Amino acid sequence: MKYPDQQTILPRLTFRFLSSPFATLPGCDGRIARLILSENILLIQNDRAAARSTNRTAELDVDTMIFAIGDQHDPSLGLPFGPNGYVTNPDTTNPKAKYEVFDPASGEILNNTYVVGWARKPSEGLVGIARHDGESGAAHVLQCLENREQRPTISVDQMKRTLERGGMQMVSKSDLLFLKAAEEREAELRNLTHYKFPDDDAMLSAIEQEKSTSNSLATMESTMLDFRHL
Repeated sequence: MKYPDQQTILPRLTFRFLSSPFATLPGCDGRIARLILSENILLIQNDRAAARSTNRTAELDVDTMIFAIGDQHDPSLGLPFGPNGYVTNPDTTNPKAKYEVFDPASGEILNNTYVVGWARKPSEGLVGIARHDGESGAAHVLQCLENREQRPTISVDQMKRTLERGGMQMVSKSDLLFLKAAEEREAELRNLTHYKFPDDDAMLSAIEQEKSTSNSLATMESTMLDFRHL
């Protein structure tokens, strides 16, 4: 045995439904020790079941917590937005209608604009639903594209400018490499095996700082090379 002195404990798995995290309490070592839960109730909102928190709480002794990150629509993206997210074609007789973006102001479908998976309906905690919806929606989109003429697409720079006009910042694949380097450095400073920045602003700031550091090092190396050739 790898740890012969440790007591063997039989595993026990329990589920607690209609509860959501409210607060975490640290122990004397600074790690999580207790989790305060908010008791929820089920109700109907916009023809769908939803959970609502109550003023009742419960506490659990815990030493590890894993967050299951939820998702929601971004109303600033530029697509017609309603109580349930992006507005789609209300025609119930057409199988692909629920994927077609619809403008309720004009009463018309937005051509060549679709939403599928989580982009159409945020996660409700059911495993596999978003994937199935994404595959089904993609099949309808591909079918619509088969008979359409090819048109030139916008460049990456044009896409970036469009997003920036909407108040959003585009993160490229190379930016993710800078983020990874910053996280690895932060983990080393904190003596941790890994580290993740807590929010978008912190990640974006780390990317820009890492870029600035990388550019400074590149400038120094270039200057040193120039001196060597003198």
